[in-house]
Amino acid sequence: MVELSVNKNDRILIIAPHPDDECIGTGALLKKYSKQCDIWVLTDGSQGRKSEQSPHDIKQIRKQEFLKEMEELNIVRYRMFDIEDGTLSQYLNCLNNEDLSIYTKIFVTNKNDIHLDHRAAYVIVKNALEYQKLQNIEVYQYEINAPLSQVSHFIDIGNNIESKKSLIELHQSQIAVLNYSEMAIYLNKYRAASFGLQNSYIETYLLSAISESTDEYIINIEQKQQKQKHITNVYDMWLTIHINGKSILGYFEKRKIREIAIYGYGSLGKRLYQELTKQQAVKVRYIIDQMAQQKTDCKEKIVSLSENMEKVDCIVVTAVHDYDKIKENLFNLGYFNITSLEKIFDELM
Repeated sequence: MVELSVNKNDRILIIAPHPDDECIGTGALLKKYSKQCDIWVLTDGSQGRKSEQSPHDIKQIRKQEFLKEMEELNIVRYRMFDIEDGTLSQYLNCLNNEDLSIYTKIFVTNKNDIHLDHRAAYVIVKNALEYQKLQNIEVYQYEINAPLSQVSHFIDIGNNIESKKSLIELHQSQIAVLNYSEMAIYLNKYRAASFGLQNSYIETYLLSAISESTDEYIINIEQKQQKQKHITNVYDMWLTIHINGKSILGYFEKRKIREIAIYGYGSLGKRLYQELTKQQAVKVRYIIDQMAQQKTDCKEKIVSLSENMEKVDCIVVTAVHDYDKIKENLFNLGYFNITSLEKIFDELM
């Protein structure tokens, strides 16, 4: 890890998915090099609110808080794109036609951040650079919700930690939801301590490879959205069935199914296994999971498709988002009595 070097000819662009990400993640950079920084806020921030505030109201509040921050930093080159908060993954090409060639350094949120908009922002930047065929711009990831898995550069905040804290606290609507100021300062202190810098604070970044493919992250974002929708739908059906006094056992009893295998040991697979182990009518013979060697919290045998699997009355696929492909693979291996958890619930509804 080396200290970030900024020369007088550098022009810096900071991409913030939401108004306040720029100071949480790069507040030290902004304080030190404000005259060289442009800031682009991608969303309207309308979902960062308490329950009693409407999205429209919080959008206006957060805009005013952001403008106060820009005034405090004396930054005049900023933009707000006003994309609906929470929907950035639907606008992965939104910067393709914005001229990025004037910048030498771009800072954007962590591609592995837990917030979907933060991951999407990284993909948006990478897409735009690829579209514009720009290869000489340095791209740095910055931290918001959690530490980067690795870092390459830092800025020593030193005795100016209160300056960064004051920037974050201009966003009072968000401090009321969660104390982001305290979280950011703790992270900066943790980072310094982890590198042996006692009683200090540092802001850390990761220099990314421009040539790195964005396909993986685009696919991950879209797949995670679809997968989560599927899973949520199945959980809703599961709850409805229980409310109506029904049980998944009814499906198996109607077909005289006594032994099954569960395909997929994610959240749905684990819940199904736990429910069936509470009774004796249906036996789970084994679990099929491609990551079999990593699953250690199940008493039953866990196998992968590469192993010989015993014949059972039925294979229940809990990876419902990928059912058709899984069913085809199982057919090719000679297994024909296959259904998905979603299809079972459809019938029980």
